[in-house]
Amino acid sequence: MISFANIHKVAPLKKQTVITCLGTMKKSMADDDSISCLVLGTESQHVYVLDPQAFTILATVSLPSIPVFMSVQGLFDVEYQITVTCRDGRIYVSKRGTKDVRPLVELLYQPVCIETIGKQIIVGCSDMTLHCYTSKGKIVWRQKMPAIITAVTVINLHQLGTTLLAVATGDGKVAFFSDKLKVDQFEVEDVVMAMKFGRYGREESTLIMVTSGGGLSIRILKRTARFEGRDPTHSTTSLKSTASAKLNVPKKTKLFVDQTMRERENSAVMHRVYQQDLYKLRLNTARRFVEAIESNQSPVSSSPIKLSVKVQGLGPLFCVKVELQNTSDKKTSSNLAITFICDSKTYSIENNFIQVPMMVPGSQYVFRTRVTCLTDQQNASNSIKVLVFELSQLNPLLTAIVSMPLCELPTANGTVLEV
Repeated sequence: MISFANIHKVAPLKKQTVITCLGTMKKSMADDDSISCLVLGTESQHVYVLDPQAFTILATVSLPSIPVFMSVQGLFDVEYQITVTCRDGRIYVSKRGTKDVRPLVELLYQPVCIETIGKQIIVGCSDMTLHCYTSKGKIVWRQKMPAIITAVTVINLHQLGTTLLAVATGDGKVAFFSDKLKVDQFEVEDVVMAMKFGRYGREESTLIMVTSGGGLSIRILKRTARFEGRDPTHSTTSLKSTASAKLNVPKKTKLFVDQTMRERENSAVMHRVYQQDLYKLRLNTARRFVEAIESNQSPVSSSPIKLSVKVQGLGPLFCVKVELQNTSDKKTSSNLAITFICDSKTYSIENNFIQVPMMVPGSQYVFRTRVTCLTDQQNASNSIKVLVFELSQLNPLLTAIVSMPLCELPTANGTVLEV
């Protein structure tokens, strides 16, 4: 005894403790590959948040009892919540910036597991009952299980936009719940004591389970799986073992893997180039739009005049019908004229200049002129530009480009066949 005391009399006094539960918390970002902090519950009635790099204590929470199960949500640098069940049968909640931890719910039976989904706290008790509470401690629903509850985990299905709760029971079954409704279940060879859902390798939806006999079971969720409320006796198994079922997924080639790695490594540069190209596209579109407005190459402009052009006939004689409408409420339009521009070798316009009378608001005016196709080719087609302008201005108010149809009927003995 004297020798033992002489050896340890200069050593500082330390109180050794035992870890009772573990959890993780993202430090500053919620990305999958971001840094996480380790959250420890100890026998000394404390919860510690450790720094992931220096392993120093970032935060300490004192509890009235020994923690046995915990669920962590949020970011340490932003806002977080630690929900803990203790041996005294109570649920405690600790948030960032709060030092006093008060009991939220006092359970009638000892808890065996706990999980949080959004603002709901789900607790499994030793009486084979699953309880759901709000963040204020009010009971939402209660579900009786067919056997004792051994483990629970949250199933986040981002591709389906839903969140489920997987519950393992002592009869070797794992059931999936959407709130209180059972949506699916499957059986395992042994009783599941612990399970976790998440990404495993290249598979994003994988459920890993540890059984009471020391076995490890890995189940992969089908990409075509759909969870809907139905009778559990007729439910089909959605999770298949990799040893018994093979997913119909095409093999990933080396080129695909290399391209994926390149995109991950150069994601910031690729996003920057994409943004630059998008800005250039928007700029060029805006420039072309301004040019179209300035040159009035549109049937609708800032003026209250609306232009519509139609072509009638099969050829070689056509009728071009021009419709003008004054969309103003009170203002009349006057001193307007219509002119046509085309290839003189292809078409001949009977009335190339049309004087427009004073236009009353709300009325529609129709003007017609004949156009003759002069070319000898039967399938000749071209375009005619229709301009509406004021007599006192050089720039047109409205411009419309009309694509002429194919000339189907030829001339017979130098005369034009009219339809």
